[in-house]
Amino acid sequence: MKKKLASAPKFNTTAVTEAKSKAMFLDYFSSDFVVNEINEDFFGIDYLLTKYEDGVILPKMAMAQLKATSIPGKTWIDIRVRDLDFWARLDLPVYLVLINIEDKTVKVRLVSEIKITIGNKYLRIKF
Repeated sequence: MKKKLASAPKFNTTAVTEAKSKAMFLDYFSSDFVVNEINEDFFGIDYLLTKYEDGVILPKMAMAQLKATSIPGKTWIDIRVRDLDFWARLDLPVYLVLINIEDKTVKVRLVSEIKITIGNKYLRIKF
């Protein structure tokens, strides 16, 4: 009697999307910024960006929140209003970054340029 072999484990599609989006994020930003991942939970902020030119670090910094999707044509995200309001009050600018791994696009919005409507729990951000 033949033994049945266990099927191979399936890889988590969310992990694949996150890995691909991270690579696209680094490719997009690393030509102008030193990119440092924030490993601790810092109010949803994923990266600290430090500007550089001609190999010289400049005293210009920003933060980034990365969102990824594998849905073709998706160009929006829903973000908690309290998070947007907090990020808008930070001393450093915060970029919202939507990466669509299917469309191979990187879209960026500066939080300070988003009109935040207090009263709703979430706000749909269009890129």
